[in-house]
Amino acid sequence: MGIFVLLALASLVALPVHELVHAGAFALLSGFSARICFGFSDWMLYTSAAGVMLPKRRFCVVLLAPTFLVTTVLVLVPALLGMPLLGWFAAVLHLAGCMGDMAYVRIIAREPMATHVEDTERGISLLHDE
Repeated sequence: MGIFVLLALASLVALPVHELVHAGAFALLSGFSARICFGFSDWMLYTSAAGVMLPKRRFCVVLLAPTFLVTTVLVLVPALLGMPLLGWFAAVLHLAGCMGDMAYVRIIAREPMATHVEDTERGISLLHDE
């Protein structure tokens, strides 16, 4: 099988796994109280736990968990199979797809008064202590 076919296959598998990692992080960090939904909109898969409110650092963990976990697996597995270059290409493609999650982390980090983040059907809401 050619490297481009393997790269496409790795990328296709990484997409739903990425969203499952978000779901697992939401479940774990919400005390398994989150109602998690999956969807597809604007040519993107997404995970939603609308109504879940977490301290902002925990929410950032939810956002970044797939960035670290899936990227690590995409580098390590092909390397163990003797195809390290495939792993690096797959990791770069995955990281490009993580930009939305990283953008949310930046938004959250730039709001020092925010103490919690709520997941909504349309994105996030930053909440402040009064």
